[in-house]
Amino acid sequence: MKKILLSCVMILGSAYALAEEKILNLNLEAQSYTAEQVQLLKLQYERESLQYGGQYIRIGALDNMTGSGTVQMKPEFFYLTFELKTSASKFSVGSDNKAAKLKATEENTKVMTEFKDFLIKAAGVKEEDMETLQYGVVTNSGAVKDSADVVHQLKVKFDIRAGIGEVYKKIEPTDIKVLGEPLYGVSEKTRKASKLLAYDIAMKDALAQAEAIAKAGRFEIGDVRYVQENTARPLQYRQSQANVSFAVADAAMDRAIETEAPVPISVAQEMKVQMALVVSFDMVKKVK
Repeated sequence: MKKILLSCVMILGSAYALAEEKILNLNLEAQSYTAEQVQLLKLQYERESLQYGGQYIRIGALDNMTGSGTVQMKPEFFYLTFELKTSASKFSVGSDNKAAKLKATEENTKVMTEFKDFLIKAAGVKEEDMETLQYGVVTNSGAVKDSADVVHQLKVKFDIRAGIGEVYKKIEPTDIKVLGEPLYGVSEKTRKASKLLAYDIAMKDALAQAEAIAKAGRFEIGDVRYVQENTARPLQYRQSQANVSFAVADAAMDRAIETEAPVPISVAQEMKVQMALVVSFDMVKKVK
């Protein structure tokens, strides 16, 4: 125990001596500082010396080192939105628009119910992965007379390995259309893991830049003083443009239906998570 205490005293004494030496090297004029200010400076340098085991002394700070990290993610699922419009004019008899709307509603419901059953049984879609975005009667004002459509929009989440070609074959004979482009996504677990990896890459990037500057300046990098996310470049999740289209030509679809051959649909899609950090490091020099 006595040896340990003696070692601590020796380290403190050495640190104190280094503090006094640095004050002298900086040409601090005693008359320009109060006794309290000199004591605070000594304590500061003493702490910094102890921080680096008495082997290094802090000479400044290397601020605003910006590191960036990008992680590629493969999509795990995608969304498609389907829409079925059933015109009441198909069922109109005379001027009974109410009856025509009712018939159109029944027809729309029948077709979409069959489609949802198909998605669950044949396409592996879970019931909770289907969401009705819109359902109702839309009145269209025309020059001659008003007409009405029963509109049903359904958003569906598919596993990335889903046989989407079979889905297109199913809707081809119907009035069901696909709205827009597929929207890809990843699970929350994958998103969080990718974010942490992007943090790690960004931190290493900032450190590599700091070490390059330190080498040129003939000093070394010490501990991290602070680190924060770059607010000018916040965390971003990006989806690249699809390089494979889900649209299938009518003629090709017709041939596939005739031969019962599967429609070849593949996905070559990538997503990115990007992170930027601003880091400050201690600048240190080894005590000779």
